[in-house]
Amino acid sequence: MDLPADDDLLPVDNYIWDKTTRQYFKMTSKVSVGGSDQSGPLGGFQRACQAAVLIAKGVEWDRRRKRGDGSVDVDEGFADLDLRARRLIEAMVLQASRSDEFAESFAMCLR
Repeated sequence: MDLPADDDLLPVDNYIWDKTTRQYFKMTSKVSVGGSDQSGPLGGFQRACQAAVLIAKGVEWDRRRKRGDGSVDVDEGFADLDLRARRLIEAMVLQASRSDEFAESFAMCLR
């Protein structure tokens, strides 16, 4: 299966927990898979999609590295994956209002 392109959209409808009203509200947003700004409010499923794409990129990078593909810069590729993982985890930590809100996504990122 091919990796999604960076401009492919995540699912557009999400349910965000509002800390002040203590209720979920529906928010529709167009966020691309490869969006550099991951700090906006997203739902759990969207965060899980981001984490799944990150894992797929890591698996692809590792597969190419092990195969000895000359187009893989080991240090640069790892640095990019590390930066993406850190940004995603930071966005989830800053957005989460409950400890279990992004549990599946955290687990995928820490794998």
